[in-house]
This record gives sequence, structure tokens and C-alpha cells, in this order.
Amino acid sequence: MPNVQPPAVSTLQPRARIAWITGAGGLIGSHLVRSAPQYASRWQVVGLNRAQLELTDRDAVRRRFEAERPALIIHCAAISRSTTCETEPELARRINVEVTTQLAELAREMPLVFFSTDLVFDGRQGNYRESDPPSPMGVYAQTKAAAEAAVLANPRHTVTPTGAEHLPATSETRPPVPQQQQGATASSSGTPGDT
Repeated sequence: MPNVQPPAVSTLQPRARIAWITGAGGLIGSHLVRSAPQYASRWQVVGLNRAQLELTDRDAVRRRFEAERPALIIHCAAISRSTTCETEPELARRINVEVTTQLAELAREMPLVFFSTDLVFDGRQGNYRESDPPSPMGVYAQTKAAAEAAVLANPRHTVTPTGAEHLPATSETRPPVPQQQQGATASSSGTPGDT
């Protein structure tokens, strides 16, 4: 009988699946990156902010995508300040719609989770369902509604709406309470003090 050697046992660990989280410098993206070791320990999470990848550079995004081959994209990056969107609508469109559309195209064979806003609805009806048509008011909401349409063209992709009223109340999400409401008194000059 021939001397048959058993196959070599690999000591290499399987490569962790890569998940991109865009907008890693923002409120939601940074929280997801920080909590990933606890909740997604089998994933290699790559938090992307502008310093790591300029999302408006289509070629750079495509090259990095092809090099890293993420298995999941969680897209949190956006121009979310309504005043910025109103004063710079082309910038809002480029970041909120065009970047999202490119990521959705690159992720056509994999899951993509897109953080949108409840502002795609005007609030007149209330109790909105996923099947309700959007009725955005303002440039920010219009760009997010257009981005949602690009994302939802793929059944592997998910849109999750966000809104400030749905976030936990923290110092990051709620403005500080003026001192006069904290029990201090204000002098006539408007500075805290005894009167």
C-alpha cells in the first residue's frame, strides 16, 4: 500500500469579512465603529471618514472597493445639515445622492445598509409605512429620497430612517440646558450669578 500523507492542516485563520462603515466621523458611524468589536467581532470593520477615503472621488472609491472587497457596506456619510444643503445644493446632491448611488452600484452583489431620514416625509399624514410615497420638503430631504430610490432598486439593500427624536438623549444629541434651567439664576447682564 502506498504511503499516503494526510493533507497539511492550515494554521492560517480564515480571512475576516470586511464591513465598510462610511461617515465614521459622524454620530451614527462613529458609534457603529466603536461598538463593532462587541457586536461584530467576526468582522473586520473599516471605518471610513474623509481622511481615509474621499467618497466624492469615484475612482478612488472604486479602486479601494476592488482592493478590499468588503462583504457589507453600512453607509452613514451624508451632508445632513439642512442649512448647508439649502445653501450648497450641488454639494448635497453630490454627497447624498451620487456617492450613495455609486456605493449601491458597487455593492450590487452584497448587502448595503443606508441611513436615511424620516424627513423624506412631510409629516402631514403621520404613521408612515415603507410603502408610502416620499414627500420631501427641502434639499436635504429631497437628496435623501433620491438616494433611497437608488438603494432600494436592489432587493439586497436596506434603508433605515433616522431622526433626532429617535436618538437617545445625550450631550451629543441634545443641546445643553441653559444654566437658568439648571437651578442657577441669571443676572440682568445674562451671566450666571446671584440676584
